[in-house]
Amino acid sequence: MRSGDQLDRYVLVDELPPRDSDGTRTWRGRDVILDRDVLLRCVPSSQSRAAALIDAAQAAAGVDHQNLARVLDVVLVPPSADQPESVAAVMEWVAGTTIEDALESGQRLGLDGAVAMVEALSSALEQAHLLGVCHGRVRTSAVIIDEGGDFCLRGLAVDAAVLGPIRTDLAAALSDIDGVGRIAYEILTGQIPEDVTVPPSWVRPDVPNWLDEVVLGCLACPGGRPRFTSMAQVRMRLPGRVARFPRRRRALALSDWARRLVASAFAAAVVAGLFVVGMALVRHGSATAAVDSSVSSDAQLLREPVSSASPASSPATTQRDVRPTVYAYAPDQAVGDAPATDPIAGRGVEPVDAVVDSDISTCWKSRTYKLPVIPDSQGVGLLADLGSVQSVSAVDVTFGENGSDVDVRVGESLNVDPRTWPMLTQAQQGDPVIRLRGAEPLRGRYVLLWFPRLPAKAAHPERYQVHVCEIGITTETG
Repeated sequence: MRSGDQLDRYVLVDELPPRDSDGTRTWRGRDVILDRDVLLRCVPSSQSRAAALIDAAQAAAGVDHQNLARVLDVVLVPPSADQPESVAAVMEWVAGTTIEDALESGQRLGLDGAVAMVEALSSALEQAHLLGVCHGRVRTSAVIIDEGGDFCLRGLAVDAAVLGPIRTDLAAALSDIDGVGRIAYEILTGQIPEDVTVPPSWVRPDVPNWLDEVVLGCLACPGGRPRFTSMAQVRMRLPGRVARFPRRRRALALSDWARRLVASAFAAAVVAGLFVVGMALVRHGSATAAVDSSVSSDAQLLREPVSSASPASSPATTQRDVRPTVYAYAPDQAVGDAPATDPIAGRGVEPVDAVVDSDISTCWKSRTYKLPVIPDSQGVGLLADLGSVQSVSAVDVTFGENGSDVDVRVGESLNVDPRTWPMLTQAQQGDPVIRLRGAEPLRGRYVLLWFPRLPAKAAHPERYQVHVCEIGITTETG
């Protein structure tokens, strides 16, 4: 296999490192029909990795996102004098430089670059994970800064099939989250995170607290897993000012175009059929929903808990509702002059009985703010003391005016910032009555309801405040 050889419709141009001793080779090639560069990853067909490569390419080909290099084709490479028969995955070629090369050359990507990278990869991988596809080898050499300044991740599923997963101690989806955190940490600090990792702001003081939380929430502790369990959770922690990336315009192969045309027609027919069925259900005053239970374990792990405004069903015998002691946990920056309460510092602490008195006419109200996202602390919250360590499975929240973004975290000690506790679940602004159920219970004595983005006041939409009338915490007893 040499430069100038033609494999099906692809002409080999340059061989790229690394060339493995086991026969794996990577090439930049040229699609002679569509006149565009491509990337080819070749594995000897006699190896078990060849079948894994085909499966990975088939799965990844169904994912299309502006920040992912698409998988275009799989071809059989006939044997040659220096290469046995091989299978080659053909991927989109993205012109640019990898983050690895940029950092090694001394290029500084800065805070904006780190945030833009996290936004791009979390958005791309969120879509891939929802389709049951993971990358498995997220690292600086897999992320390209293209000629337009966008970040693009290449090798979705394919790299792990060929080279092996980068973290064998984690599920592939969690490994992807850890990989994003490691890249962000290296961009911000110039250091590769070790077993004991200090916040990026300790190395670089201009890193804001919220970015510390995002990066550390992605990183998997030794023997553990990231605090974030989905890319949606990562992306929701980014400030609203992060710009979305424009979709790159790509030329499609004729087979791609044909498949998309058929898929579009099929999708239109499905939508029309669903509309008719939905109207019939509305007329009969009923609705049903089904969930496909055949999704892979990684996809199940990444599926966000659903918040619902419908009345909760009777708790199972293994669950019970508890009445905690609740305190306000709020920062000092406010429009009003109400005193701050901070159970960590131990000043001005008074229980907030209004949220556990079974009376929705009494509410706790945060102070009023000029911005929906509070710059220094990134939120306000309620801290519930259960009195003893318990397994927390769900939290019910009744808001007073408008629903708010809410994170639910569980911890065993107040010696650390509650905002760094493990995340049970979270929800975006929506219904005024919601149930938040975690994928699995978390053990702890304390539950933090953290409101990272406040809703606008009904009477003064230029001001932001959250009202909470009631909270209920469900714990597992069996």
